[in-house]
Amino acid sequence: MPIPVECPTCLTRLRAPDAAAGVELRCPTCGGAVAVPAGPEPDIEVVEPDPQESGRSDRRRSRTRAGRSTAGRRVLPLVLVGLGAVVVVAGAAGGLVLAFRNPNAGPGVAGARLPPAAPPAVRPPALPPAPEQEDPFAPAEPDDAATLRWLDERAAEQPEPIPQDAARAASRRAARRAWYRDSLVGGFDRSKGAQAPWAGKAREALQFRADEFAAREPSGLDYRVKLSSDDALAAAIAAGCDDPLVLYLRHRLDHAAYRFPLLGQAAATLVPIVEALWASEYGGVRKAHAIQNLLTLQLPGDRDPPPPESRVWDARYWEALGRACRDPDPYTQADVVELARVREEYVMAGGGTREKAHAETAARLAEAGAPAYTRLVVTGSFLIRHAWDARGRGLADTVTPEGHRLLRRRMAEAEAALAEAHDLDPDRPEAATQMLWVCVGLGHPREEMERWFGRAMRAEPDNTPACTVKIEYLHPKWYGTDDDYLGFAWQCVRTRNVHGRLPVVPVAHVMAHHTLPRPIVFPTQLADLRAAYGRPNVWVLTRTALTVLTRADPELSKFRGLFARLACVAGRYDVARRELAGVADAAAGGFLTPRELEYYRSWAAAGILPDAADGW
Repeated sequence: MPIPVECPTCLTRLRAPDAAAGVELRCPTCGGAVAVPAGPEPDIEVVEPDPQESGRSDRRRSRTRAGRSTAGRRVLPLVLVGLGAVVVVAGAAGGLVLAFRNPNAGPGVAGARLPPAAPPAVRPPALPPAPEQEDPFAPAEPDDAATLRWLDERAAEQPEPIPQDAARAASRRAARRAWYRDSLVGGFDRSKGAQAPWAGKAREALQFRADEFAAREPSGLDYRVKLSSDDALAAAIAAGCDDPLVLYLRHRLDHAAYRFPLLGQAAATLVPIVEALWASEYGGVRKAHAIQNLLTLQLPGDRDPPPPESRVWDARYWEALGRACRDPDPYTQADVVELARVREEYVMAGGGTREKAHAETAARLAEAGAPAYTRLVVTGSFLIRHAWDARGRGLADTVTPEGHRLLRRRMAEAEAALAEAHDLDPDRPEAATQMLWVCVGLGHPREEMERWFGRAMRAEPDNTPACTVKIEYLHPKWYGTDDDYLGFAWQCVRTRNVHGRLPVVPVAHVMAHHTLPRPIVFPTQLADLRAAYGRPNVWVLTRTALTVLTRADPELSKFRGLFARLACVAGRYDVARRELAGVADAAAGGFLTPRELEYYRSWAAAGILPDAADGW
């Protein structure tokens, strides 16, 4: 729900999106700084995969129904001045969702008026890698050699390597890119706009977006400073393009970047676009995603039922999904699986239950003739989430006997469905990846988990979700030891699989258990954080993983900002200074605001934690 705040300068009452909790914003009336009360804003999340443009966060961003009157009250949205992109590392579509959230900023900070923002820093030159970092696995410090040997030994002790078939990975990447291009560019070429004067610009924009969608799968993570499609879509529209898919994709980017200043504006402006897309010749999967996003935006509030006008869109959604179900392409069917998960969230947000959502989806899939593999994976994935619902998200001693019984029963049913799906098509990764959550939930022996992990990685060498579940399984709180956990973590880094983002899996998982506060770190927090991130094996693992990512793909510059933050916490100020020298501005480094960037620049330069009393 939106967070009510008041501008301390002009006293205007405002509403900030809940994703802005703990962030400094600008008042749209006077331009003054407003500190939104700190809350559980996501920093890094291990979440279920979101390979399409369907947005789980839509209902968090826009709850006001289009056209709802705000007369009689002066309530304005806040203008975000520097909210950095959320890092998302996709987990499996199981129910164990690990959200790594920030603690409150601390007493006396959240509601205080902040000092004026520092002037923007002069763009520094991007530095080349330090000589000792040209090989990310070479010792960077005198004591690193022993730590690297220790990590190599732990990795060698693991019962199985991470399957990495380069030829299959390249083949799947090419096939995924071709599917997206056909879905977007091919759909456009079959439309009436293909002969329009602006067709070239539209085609270029759609190709950029198709390639961006393909690049972020299956990890769900594309941590680039700027998407090429953003400007290309705008250029096509400026040239007169009225293609509904171009307009829709641009709307999605605008919504993600908080470019709609009025409550309800995102939903209201999306309606005519989706109407045109519905009447177009684009495929069912494109229409289903667009309609589901519109329905989500139209939800009036948490647990409130959908508005009456949603009934028409519901009927269209099921018709579009039915068309997608009849397309045998495995990438289309993977999208159907994802749409089923998104539908569950939508129904639950509108006051329904997960069981109700799945029952309707399962019936619709059967009626539409969806492949048996798809229906079994949808059912198995639902049962996993339903099982975690019964267990709860607490520690083992908080689980009731009934919760434990339901967990085991539902996980067993999921196991049967997913095993049958895998037998139908062992070359596809979805069933094997979901089965890893069954291994966690039922406590299967490691040999069983490794068997399913191998199947998942052989089917999809870029399978970040599978690695995410396995590292969770191996954490000492579940079934592993420190040696198991760090050994597999080092295997992920050693793959050097930047395209699949495998090296970032252990970094995100360490951060799950030692949350890095934002925007500042208090002295009372630093000791515990330094004990965690400054441990030689954890630091070398983190440093190497982020070096592999940032050196292999310079466009992933936001990882440099994360690198610098972790280096400061670990007390490695030389590394922090080097990484910050390659960060042009807050957005480029993934910082929430320019002031957060200046805070870390000050910390790295002085080697001393800045004093919060000095205005930070």
